[in-house]
Amino acid sequence: MRGSNPDPDATDAYPIVTYSWVLAYQQYDDPKQAQALKDVLQWGLTQGQAMGLELGYVPLPEAIVKKAIAALDKIGSGKK
Repeated sequence: MRGSNPDPDATDAYPIVTYSWVLAYQQYDDPKQAQALKDVLQWGLTQGQAMGLELGYVPLPEAIVKKAIAALDKIGSGKK
């Protein structure tokens, strides 16, 4: 996935240097582990974005959030 985020407009803001990256397998042996990973990343991409503002982070652009959520949908378990 690729994306970009413009630097903040505030005069005293630092430029954006990079995103944080998550490397994950598409398949996990343990269904609970796969679901836990998906749940925490889904939270970070949705409700967690609001907390970032309070901490001084720039929220991800909607296009990046949509791409990341689509990638999350591919994570699963080899076992049923």
